[in-house]
Amino acid sequence: LRLLGAGSMEFDGTNDYVDCGNDSSLQITGALSISAWAKKTNAINVRFITKYNAPADGSFYLAILANGKFRLNITSGDSGWEVNGTSDLNDSEWHHLTAVYTPSISLKVYVDGILENTNTSSIPASLDNDDVNFVIGTEGDYELDFTGNLKNVAVWNRALTATEVQNVMYKSY
Repeated sequence: LRLLGAGSMEFDGTNDYVDCGNDSSLQITGALSISAWAKKTNAINVRFITKYNAPADGSFYLAILANGKFRLNITSGDSGWEVNGTSDLNDSEWHHLTAVYTPSISLKVYVDGILENTNTSSIPASLDNDDVNFVIGTEGDYELDFTGNLKNVAVWNRALTATEVQNVMYKSY
């Protein structure tokens, strides 16, 4: 892991990650929003912000798939729900990514401030609150390591509106 100018973290895809622990402020079971600026530099499946080890151990992960699509996955009990974006992020360019979970209502993914997809099918009323650390740059079991750059990672314990997503994207940190 290398820290670059303007707060960017560079991940080389091999055991680079930031382990944020499992502080009570990160044990979110209700509404959740996560955003980050990301630049992916390879075409493999990666998970870049997670509180997840396996379907029955964790609460969410954000991924960029091999086909370049942005994914939000959440878990509750032994079940998982997901929503994928539509843009191809395998272009080595910076993109602002936001994932929003609204309990019992929806999962949403935004790319560069634009809502790309929504899942409203049987969305659970709460997330799991397992004893899993919040990790940036890899999955909780240290697989599917991210290759690229991340900056301005932010987490909210509420569902951001579309206007708030755009405001966060344009806010200078």
